[in-house]
Amino acid sequence: MSYLFASVLVAAVATLLLVGWFGFQLLRQNGRVLLRLEKLENQFEELKIGDESETAELQPSSPAPDFELPDLGGKPRRLLEFLGQPVLVIFFDPECDFCRKLAPQLKETIASRVEGRPGRPLALIVSTGDLDANRQLLGENSPRVLLQEKMEVAKVYRAGGTPSGYLISPDGSVASELMLGGEALLEWLDSKEESGNRNTEPDQPASRSAAKTAGNGDGRAKRFGSRSLERSKINRDGLKAGTIAPEFQLPLLEGGDLALSQLRGKPVFLVFSSPRCAPCNALAPKLKQFQRNHPELRVVMISRGERGENLEKVKEHNLPFPVVLQKQWEVSLKYAMFASPIAYLIDNAGVITAEVAVGLEPILDLMARARPLLTQLAGVKRPSLVRRVAHLPIKAAAAMFARLLARITVTKSRIDTFELKHFRFVPRPDDIFIVTYPRSGTTWMQMILYQLTTDGSMEISHIAEHSPWFERSAESDHGYEERPAPRVFKTHLSHKSIPKGPGRYIYVARDGRDVAVSYYNLYRTHNGYKGTFAEFFELFMSGKVMWGSWFDHVSGWWNHRYELNVLFLTYEELGTDLEGCIRRLIAFCHLDVPEEKLPLILERCSFAFMKQHEDKFDPAVEALWQQGARLNQFLRVGQVGEGSRRLTKEQQTRFDEAFQSRLERGSFAWPSAGRLPQPVPALQ
Repeated sequence: MSYLFASVLVAAVATLLLVGWFGFQLLRQNGRVLLRLEKLENQFEELKIGDESETAELQPSSPAPDFELPDLGGKPRRLLEFLGQPVLVIFFDPECDFCRKLAPQLKETIASRVEGRPGRPLALIVSTGDLDANRQLLGENSPRVLLQEKMEVAKVYRAGGTPSGYLISPDGSVASELMLGGEALLEWLDSKEESGNRNTEPDQPASRSAAKTAGNGDGRAKRFGSRSLERSKINRDGLKAGTIAPEFQLPLLEGGDLALSQLRGKPVFLVFSSPRCAPCNALAPKLKQFQRNHPELRVVMISRGERGENLEKVKEHNLPFPVVLQKQWEVSLKYAMFASPIAYLIDNAGVITAEVAVGLEPILDLMARARPLLTQLAGVKRPSLVRRVAHLPIKAAAAMFARLLARITVTKSRIDTFELKHFRFVPRPDDIFIVTYPRSGTTWMQMILYQLTTDGSMEISHIAEHSPWFERSAESDHGYEERPAPRVFKTHLSHKSIPKGPGRYIYVARDGRDVAVSYYNLYRTHNGYKGTFAEFFELFMSGKVMWGSWFDHVSGWWNHRYELNVLFLTYEELGTDLEGCIRRLIAFCHLDVPEEKLPLILERCSFAFMKQHEDKFDPAVEALWQQGARLNQFLRVGQVGEGSRRLTKEQQTRFDEAFQSRLERGSFAWPSAGRLPQPVPALQ
């Protein structure tokens, strides 16, 4: 008996090893395909930067995009509040040398309260970066210094460099070309009342020429003037764990060069810093102690600025590790993060082992986790082979093939989407994309646009005839080229992944708590999910559900809400003011809808009417019936606030903390905070 058991055990082990080797090879090849696909995607996106058909900047007489940002005192301000007089919108960055030189004059100007007279526009500064740094440079709580989270408003205005700005006329139209450099901006701010030749629609080629050379010996203004950040598709979110760390070679402060490849074979703690950054200076002594406590790895600091000030910093903190200098942001570009301090942990094979740490506290946390992370990667972490084979050989093989199938399916989907996005799909100006995270009003918006763009007859077999999934549009009855204008597509793609074109993008967001509850019910009724809501909530919060993190998806589109072809709506707005939202959609999409048709449209877009015609919306009526799924469960209650009632107190606290840390930093708030997000269209 023991001989038979041993024979079976050996055979099972051999079979499992063979299956494992075969599966590993397929997964490895699949990973190579994904890496190659990602590289091709990045190359295609970079090619789009040079597309001269796009306007590099806003044109005079075009409407100035409105925006809402907090001032230095935290009060929300809109551009509309300052109109009725000429306004000089100035884009500022406290980390920019030219901006710091300009700061005293700007501070004096906004404190003098004499702008807005004839010949002298009102200065409105749109800055970025640290709140305290802005207060120190521009005044404690000035209502005319507004703080953007990153460069979201500057990108809408196609202002890639700082300092730069536009003159806005009293009626809200752009009254100048983009002015680059402090000299051009001060020329307007220093003009006197008696300078009657200044008006709100100037022709200023001299200023334009001066702006391109003023204080910018490195040609930075000219470079930014010809290619704006909005046209750039550069990743600014950091590299993911598992990515091979990009190679670099930079000069050392003490002389010579250092390349990352020289450190291969030893883990590297790579820190991006700046001598003028307060958190960087606070981090320096902790890095010194960290290097002494971890001789098994190498701390390397990549800094910016002048060699002298960096040498002073090294001497002040007696830093025992190498410090190299990048000229501007050339290495930061490779590592997809334009900030300091940030840090990456790189293993001895040159692979990034954890997500980028941004800021002092996250870097300290990464330092604390460095040894366990590296130990886990270096150690042989395999459970007993005999135990695995004896207990779960068939289950392990089945799980392996299931995972492989899922990976291959995802890869095929990405390849199909890549081909459609870059080779087959030709964007049109009247295209309309309905974009949502799942369970956020996709079907509702489909119905609204179906009613607005057709006769609204419910004789259709399914709403997908009118607005198919973009990713599957080539497989629909009409394809994508043959579809009548305006073509309407629905998708759950992130802003980064969606094809960019001249069409219009309607994003509908819904309270994440309600999404979690609705998504859980969809998983149960359509995906066969057997877990509890508490288990699903954990998956939802960690982004381990289909379409990933709700927080990342919503924030990705929220950061582009000011773009002229993006309309950001919420599910809650649709519920409280459906008519108002429909009128905004009509204006945004330039649709011709007779006024007398609105009452019928409102009736047909009600939840009660759509529930009566649920078979027109359920995504898998026939297939799910064969699989035993419960039909008429796709449209549930259509109510706001179900999530706050369903979530436990602990779950509510976790969601609120994640929301505040990942979304409210971008001045985004949900009705629970007492206000709805209100992105506004360009001034008309």
